[in-house]
Amino acid sequence: MRNKLNRNKKKYIEFKDFENLELIDVINHKNHLSLKKSVSPSIKEDCTEYYFGYVFSPYIYSCFKEAVVSWGAKAPPGTWLEFEIRPIFKDRIGKWYSLGLWLESANPFSRHSQVGQDDLDGSVHVDTLMLENVAEGFQIRAKLASVYKNISPILKYFGVSLSLGRDRGEVQKEENYPDQKKWCSLCLPVPKKSQMLYMGGEVFCSPTSVSMILNFWAEKINDPPLKKSVPKVVKGVWDKAYKGAGNWSFNTAYVASLGLYAIVARLSSLKKLEQLILLGIPVIVSIAYEHKSLDGAPLSFTNGHLVVVKGFSDNGNVLVNDPAGATNDEVEKVYNRNEFENAWLNGSDGTSYLIYPLGYIDETLFQIN
Repeated sequence: MRNKLNRNKKKYIEFKDFENLELIDVINHKNHLSLKKSVSPSIKEDCTEYYFGYVFSPYIYSCFKEAVVSWGAKAPPGTWLEFEIRPIFKDRIGKWYSLGLWLESANPFSRHSQVGQDDLDGSVHVDTLMLENVAEGFQIRAKLASVYKNISPILKYFGVSLSLGRDRGEVQKEENYPDQKKWCSLCLPVPKKSQMLYMGGEVFCSPTSVSMILNFWAEKINDPPLKKSVPKVVKGVWDKAYKGAGNWSFNTAYVASLGLYAIVARLSSLKKLEQLILLGIPVIVSIAYEHKSLDGAPLSFTNGHLVVVKGFSDNGNVLVNDPAGATNDEVEKVYNRNEFENAWLNGSDGTSYLIYPLGYIDETLFQIN
């Protein structure tokens, strides 16, 4: 017997052709959005002056209970972006929920998620909107802002990953599991890095995984500036409100600011990861599991942990760089396919960071949905 997962419906929706968006004091130049030069200043509560404009998506009808927003942007010192989403219910439209104020530097403030947004409809858990009931659709609003009249953030794309909640398991016979012998057998040369080598590293699983992926691509496409140390990534993804480096959206936004394509997506099966591995793309995934339910893992249990999937063995097991290994040499792991799939899908609803160079793959070769 093996545990087959009852997977909920998931969808990733992206906006990169901005023709159908409503722009207020924002201009579209070759699908790059920035503030109009003529925008009038506004006064903040602390009496500082700043400039801003808005980007509104149309109403999109797709049922969901959870939403995570991703974006690719540049925000030079003195500029920032804020992303908000509001759910559309059958009889009304909900309020705007902020999914974070993001900037590359700490000027004019530190990047941070927004706390204290809970209401009867739902709440924001760092990077994820979680609703009490299913919404029929949504609208996204992006705010571009700057303290300088002639310097603007640049928004290149944004998207949202939708799901109806957590995947749950049910028992099914092994022989009924589809394609059980048609495994991908391949291991990508992802550098091994341990999060435990750094002060405070117990909570650095996400930036350590990102550092591994950045160093992989730096070598693969011969782009040395992509090589980033773990402390450098921690600084680039740190969420002041959360007081941590595990904000999913901030991690992918940091990578995108370096020039790669990076999003948070929720995938439905290990087959999706196998497709990406065959395309030469390692994937960061979020896992969670109960005590000793992932054999060979350096953490006996976790409520949330990021690892790098870099391949599959010839019997279908998952080849992983687990940053919780005590040393770099102890990072490489082989996890049982079924145990890992449970930890990934049941633990985080298939949350994954998809990171690769822009234009690296033909979109017809891999479909997120």
